[in-house]
Amino acid sequence: MAQINTPIIGGACTVTEGTHKGKTGTYSRDDDGFIWCDVDGGSTECTGGRCADGKARVSVRDFVETGGIGMYEVTGLVEVPGKGVFNVSALIEARSGKERRISAVPLSAVPFDSLRASANDAERHAAAALEHHINGAKSGYAENKDVHEVELVTVPK
Repeated sequence: MAQINTPIIGGACTVTEGTHKGKTGTYSRDDDGFIWCDVDGGSTECTGGRCADGKARVSVRDFVETGGIGMYEVTGLVEVPGKGVFNVSALIEARSGKERRISAVPLSAVPFDSLRASANDAERHAAAALEHHINGAKSGYAENKDVHEVELVTVPK
């Protein structure tokens, strides 16, 4: 799956792969609905993780439906100001922007101190393992140091 931001046409972008790697520019959309990062000296199509804008990321997979319609499948965590964080999954027509399917499940976090102070052994063990993991200590519970990294997207109102 390609990793790109939910682009705002005209918003800032950075090319992360290819000839223009490291150059910054602005997002544009072509007549077929594909997103590009226009930089000094050319443009880069933003599929396959070739464009970024900060740390805000969702996963975008582009494909062609059986009927020949270009589609975007978008998944990720999205923070909506004043509404909270949502786990989003959407299927969108690339050319028209028409949504075919969308779900947004609200998420809420468990306070770490409540896990640590829980009467439940499993929750206390999970808190200890998480603390070791995030602080960089090796533990029998979590060896993958990337698991705790979560990036959020802020969606303008």
